[in-house]
Amino acid sequence: MELRKYLMCLEFILLLKEFCQCFNIDVKNPRIFTGPEDALFGFSVLQHESNGEKSMLVGAPWDGPPNNRKGDVYKCIVGDERNSNCSKVNLGEIALQNVSKNLRNSHLGMTLTPDSPDGFLVRGLNTGNTGRLFSCFCYVGIGVICWSLKGCGEARLGLSEFE
Repeated sequence: MELRKYLMCLEFILLLKEFCQCFNIDVKNPRIFTGPEDALFGFSVLQHESNGEKSMLVGAPWDGPPNNRKGDVYKCIVGDERNSNCSKVNLGEIALQNVSKNLRNSHLGMTLTPDSPDGFLVRGLNTGNTGRLFSCFCYVGIGVICWSLKGCGEARLGLSEFE
């Protein structure tokens, strides 16, 4: 009797397997964006359009030297070519330049959220002793301009807030 239950369960799983397949939206012409793997390139992704130029903004929260992973965002132009080069936006330098505190390992690029037609919010989490969440508004056009929100969102986080 037990064997029969297992066989029925196995048959059911094999039947469901036919309905579960992973694929890209366009399986014949996928877009491939590459960046530094050790920076966790691709941790977050946001479709973006500015001045008629379509691009993908790709978060890399571990970008930077091992002793200071500020994180960053890469801009990948969406064009006709299959592979696209991505350029570093240097948000780690721009967004945090007016913050007086030492923001080592702030991991910008953990989340990317659209905020206005040409702007987006980029967030990071300082994993040092401060335990602070950072949120900055950025406008990407010809150049990059970032404004920090409340001193780059210096909200102290505790484990109790996640429980």
